[in-house]
Amino acid sequence: MKAPDGGMGFWGNGALETNVEFEEGLVTITVSAKGTYWSGEWPKIYIELDDHIIAAFSADSNQMQDYTVQAEVPHSGANLLRLRLVNHTGAPGQPLAGRNLTIARIVLEQQSSTAES
Repeated sequence: MKAPDGGMGFWGNGALETNVEFEEGLVTITVSAKGTYWSGEWPKIYIELDDHIIAAFSADSNQMQDYTVQAEVPHSGANLLRLRLVNHTGAPGQPLAGRNLTIARIVLEQQSSTAES
């Protein structure tokens, strides 16, 4: 869902996924995101590669900021990359109130190439 200020908005648990061509080896993933603090927690994001959680972080700012992780890609070729919001909660009757997430950009880097989604 498109967020009012641009990017991809999550107003419920959900995922953003795509197939990405990687070479075997180290990949750096930078997610530009912001969250809404609600009920004592920030939004928690899992980054998954081929259905394996490779990183987890909280989007602990209501302003866009970069969150960077590194992971090992087990094989060259197509890999399923998924970002998942896992701890949404909201206010009854207020669909946009609650622990929400906006992702503005995802940058994938390997030594030999750079890709942007």
